[in-house]
Amino acid sequence: MKCVKKDAVIKRVPDEAAVELVKQGWRYCPKSEWKGKKDKTAPTEAEKAAVEELNQKKNPKRGFGKGKKGKLARAEAEAEASK
Repeated sequence: MKCVKKDAVIKRVPDEAAVELVKQGWRYCPKSEWKGKKDKTAPTEAEKAAVEELNQKKNPKRGFGKGKKGKLARAEAEAEASK
């Protein structure tokens, strides 16, 4: 994997793709620069929603607490899903 940069865009790509991008005017950059940019960007609302949706698909019972209230909520959610 290599990090390439063009203007303000930094990508981490496989070696073969990096060679092609460099031929198109991209430049190699240090991985630390890619990491620094990656950490500074906050996730958008759409990204947060996509992650939450994926987590719900992985574990549909997620979000329900333990105990009677959680069991009731889970039962209601399963009843809604089966309709």
